Formats: sequence, C-alpha cells, structure tokens
Amino acid sequence: MTKMKTLKRSFALLFSVMSLSVSGAFAQGLYLDNTSPAGKNASEIDERAWNLVSQMTLEEKCDYIGELTSFVIRPVERLGIPQLLMADGPQGIRNIRRQNTVSTLYPCGVLTAATWNRELADKLGHGLGQDAKARGISFLLGPGVNIYRAPLCGRNFEYYSEDPLIAGKFAAAKARGIQSEHVACTVKHLACNNKETNRFYSDSRMSERALREIYLKGFEICVKEADPWSIMTSYNVVNGRRACECYELLQGIVRDEWGFQGMITSDWNVPCNQTKCIEAGNDIRMPWGKPEELQADLKNGTLKRGNLETCVKRILKLFLKLD
Repeated sequence: MTKMKTLKRSFALLFSVMSLSVSGAFAQGLYLDNTSPAGKNASEIDERAWNLVSQMTLEEKCDYIGELTSFVIRPVERLGIPQLLMADGPQGIRNIRRQNTVSTLYPCGVLTAATWNRELADKLGHGLGQDAKARGISFLLGPGVNIYRAPLCGRNFEYYSEDPLIAGKFAAAKARGIQSEHVACTVKHLACNNKETNRFYSDSRMSERALREIYLKGFEICVKEADPWSIMTSYNVVNGRRACECYELLQGIVRDEWGFQGMITSDWNVPCNQTKCIEAGNDIRMPWGKPEELQADLKNGTLKRGNLETCVKRILKLFLKLD
C-alpha cells in the first residue's frame, strides 16, 4: 500500500510540474471559429496551399510526397517552403537525426490511462508539445491508439487500453494538448496493428462489425473530438488489403465518414506501392518516396495527376497551420 501511495504521489508531482492553464475556449473544443491554433482561417489555408501546388513542377510534387531523409519532410526552397522535422514518439522526443539527444521520459500510454484522468492526459500533451517545439519539431509521432488484443504485443505500453472508448478519449485529450502548442500530433497506427511479430506482412482478418466497434472506434473518437492534423497508417494488411493502400479505409471511412481533413502518412519502410497509396489517400510515404515510379505512372495513366496534387496540398495545408 505504501508503494502504491508513493507511486501516485510521484505521478501527481510529475504532472504538477508539467501543468499549464487550459483556457475556457480550449475546454469547449478546438477551432470553434474555424481557425487553426495559429489564428489562420481554414479557407485561407486551403487557398494558399493550392496556390503553392500550382507553382510546383511535376518533379517537385513527386519528390515532395517522400521524405528528404528519415524524419524530415523535404523543403521547396524556391517557393519558401521549409523542411519540417518529425520525432518519435508518444512518451518523449526522440529525434534520431541529432546524436546524443537527451529527452524527458513522460508517462507511457497505459500508465496515463490508469489514472482515469483525461485532464492529466491533456497536460501531458502540453508538455510534449512544448518539448517538441523547443527542439524545432513540427510533427510528434503519437499518440498510439491501438487496442490491447494480446499481452505479448511489444508496443502495448505505448497504447492505452483494450477498451476503444478509453483509448479514444485519452488519445483525444493528449492530441488536443499537443496541438494547442502548434505542434502536429500523428495518431497511429491505423489500423489493427496489434502485434509486432511479422508486422510488415501479417493480415488482420475480422468482421466489419469488429473492425468498426473495436479496432477503429478509438481512432474515430480521437478524430471527431480532437481534429488531429495527421494520422499514420500501419504496417500490416487488413482483410487482405495493405492499410496504406486501402481506399475504402482511408477515403471511405476516415475522410468521408469521420470528416478527417488532415495528412495521412505511411509508417516507416512499409513495403507498399506508392501509386496505390496516393490513389487510396495516403499522402506521403516514409522514409523515402519513389518519384521516378510516380512520374512513370503519371505518363501511363495509372496515377491521376489530380490525386497526386491533392496529397501534396494536404501536406502543405498542415505546414501552413504551423507557427
């Protein structure tokens, strides 16, 4: 009992050090006046993004939807578009481009959910967002929203619960905290990423009811309550279709049904066809794209230019939301 009390006190102390005031407007929800946290109108951002797309060459567009190096979205210097840095992850800032980086270790997902306190999750997000921003990070790759299906999954500690309601509510709280600091969160890993063994090729098979009520529900809650700017697709196959290539999942459910407006990225080094990713609505391939293949597919008609440009626009819209 004494150990449990000590643990609770330590956890409370950590959050009290991190805590920030939350304004009344923020408590009511994000972007009630249709503006981004940086105060930019959504329609203005959309117009500016299309304007930048129209000025990019075909080669620049094909290059832009693949990273410059791992954890860096490439710049387009002649148009004033800077490089954007990403970092793992859900419980601290891990930017592998910088050697000897020391980071604060924040409570992991399961520990956060065990508090049953979403206000603390929000404050944790504030702390992570501030930490990321101080290091020049634009994207934080988290929170993780996957379901505890089996106890041997090597990344269970990153996630929140076997209950999709708890997972979604805590992910939404953390996402709001991160993005209130004008840093993009990246909700991951969509979808059914519930084990690490053979994670590139395993096929998660289930009924549509199980998919929607268990494995997608946490993502849906987070999207609708927190408006995350980015989502990461998973390595695995879902019912015979690779997640990052599945139009029915990304466009049909995530964008059309849930109303998601942000950027969708692949996970790192996923064995996928980038043209299929673009056609499905997966905007950028990590850590590197395949620009020569994209240009060839544009010429032979396999890839539609409009779909390519829409992916580029969604990445630029996110960039324009940042400070």
